Amino acid sequence: LIRLSDYSGKVLLINWWRSSCGYCQRETPKLVELHKKYRDEGLVVIGVSDDTADSVANVPGFLKQHGITFPVGLNDQGEFFRDIRSLGSGSTPCNYLVSRSGEITFLGLVRSGEKDWKTIEQAVVTALAQDHHQETADKYGVYKYLHKPLDVDEIQEIARTLLN
Repeated sequence: LIRLSDYSGKVLLINWWRSSCGYCQRETPKLVELHKKYRDEGLVVIGVSDDTADSVANVPGFLKQHGITFPVGLNDQGEFFRDIRSLGSGSTPCNYLVSRSGEITFLGLVRSGEKDWKTIEQAVVTALAQDHHQETADKYGVYKYLHKPLDVDEIQEIARTLLN
């Protein structure tokens, strides 16, 4: 069982896929590389298989063939389809980005190759950067200062906060 709440504070890329889908087979190596490239920065890729009773036996071989080490779940009870898929498309493969704050964005279907993939990677990079800046500001208690011009006293207070 995969719970999104178990990944609180991480950026999630949820990939809806099926082992018999040609587009999925071409996309999966890119997902594996994306996971390796950004996992230390807080990215977690989660696969959700759309395989059904007639094809679920193919899933372990698919995972092994592609060297998938990120979490993968089956949509056997329909939770993903009911709760998240409704934000986008039922076709595979499609991707959803979940920010550290829990906002879910449908990134679309990956069907036209490199152009689609660059859009997805850029969305991940942007989410990691944006969320990291806010997380850092919140950690040091200085986020309130980012919404207005700073005077000298406020700058000194920020400096003291960061140095302590």
